[in-house]
Amino acid sequence: KASTLPGPIYWSKIAAYKYVISKASQKAKKIIAVSNSTRGEIIDHLKMDPKKIEVTHEAVDDKTIEKATKPKNIKFEKYFLFVGNVYPHKNADTLVKAFESINQSDIGLIFVGKEDYFYKRLKQEVVSNKNIQFLNYVSDSELAWLYQNATATVCPALMEGFGLPALEAMASRCVVIASDIPALHEVCKDNAIYFNPKNSRELSEKMKEVLNNKEKFKSLIDNGYKRSQEFSWRKMSEQTLKIYESAIK
Repeated sequence: KASTLPGPIYWSKIAAYKYVISKASQKAKKIIAVSNSTRGEIIDHLKMDPKKIEVTHEAVDDKTIEKATKPKNIKFEKYFLFVGNVYPHKNADTLVKAFESINQSDIGLIFVGKEDYFYKRLKQEVVSNKNIQFLNYVSDSELAWLYQNATATVCPALMEGFGLPALEAMASRCVVIASDIPALHEVCKDNAIYFNPKNSRELSEKMKEVLNNKEKFKSLIDNGYKRSQEFSWRKMSEQTLKIYESAIK
């Protein structure tokens, strides 16, 4: 479970959450999902009418990407990047295991995300590995620099609603190594290097492949950037407005 609560309290909250979501979804005129993958989950779990659920994809702010600023405390010249929380479904343990099997002193693994219980726990688990760095909060411009200079951004999640770090990485012309799951295929299409998220050895091999010959993936980077430009906040807002208008009518 992704919680620090005692079992009885946790399961009571889950039951209440499911009840509230079920009732709210039944009363809603429209439901907005961030991906077709999420839309499918809603239909399966809540038994909703597919016609009631609309998809509006997220996007990336190009202006932020253009204003990249190097963080002051970066320890490595070459590094793999992970962005986001490390809740159990984000599968950070598999990434750490894959990275440690590479066993090269000149390559680092950087985690960027809000420090919470799960980040603190992961820090304790890898405290002896000096090639793993936790940056916690960084500004948007610093995050842009991290994407642009990473060997690859790794997205190892077992499940995702959308996968914004993968889109941000593509927009920053960074190689994406992604879990072979529907949401990330929806975002990246053929512009990521996919792996079985339950297989740390396979992930390690993909990371080594990029590390040893990044030039090989130039076309992947170029096509990934083009793919990222298909998403826009303007398009999302226009789609959302139309959904609101249709619900009112």
